[in-house]
Amino acid sequence: MNELIEGLASKERPTLSVHICEIYFISYNRNMDKFEWETVEYKTEDGKTPVRDFLDSLPLKKAQKVLRDIDVLETFGPRWGMPHVRSLPDGMYELRTEHGSDIFRTFFFHWHDIVLVLTSGYHKKSQKLDSLEFERAKRYRDDWLQRKGEK
Repeated sequence: MNELIEGLASKERPTLSVHICEIYFISYNRNMDKFEWETVEYKTEDGKTPVRDFLDSLPLKKAQKVLRDIDVLETFGPRWGMPHVRSLPDGMYELRTEHGSDIFRTFFFHWHDIVLVLTSGYHKKSQKLDSLEFERAKRYRDDWLQRKGEK
């Protein structure tokens, strides 16, 4: 998560503050669980990071909103549930972010205990899940598991 923030900040953007409502979420989390989730970014073999590329393609305020949702995801994990997190086929999930009339999806999967791997994201423009984007996210997951090991 910090790498995502630093990546956006390095583009000469203002420093991001993604700890909105932090006191409420951390307090709530301490009452439910004794841990928080960790998000990591999938990287291709040649070092590209699709989720960072997705965030870099967004205007600053929209990227900040997606990052805030990723920050909350680190508190609640997949159990955050609808309308924020939806379970998809093949062990994948989507983080559902809305900013005004714009809808964004960030794909991730659960790997090793409390680790959530962020694979990619896209700007949703229709009611249906974009099957090409979903297949791409699954390919990234499969590549991760092949190089890093199964759960």
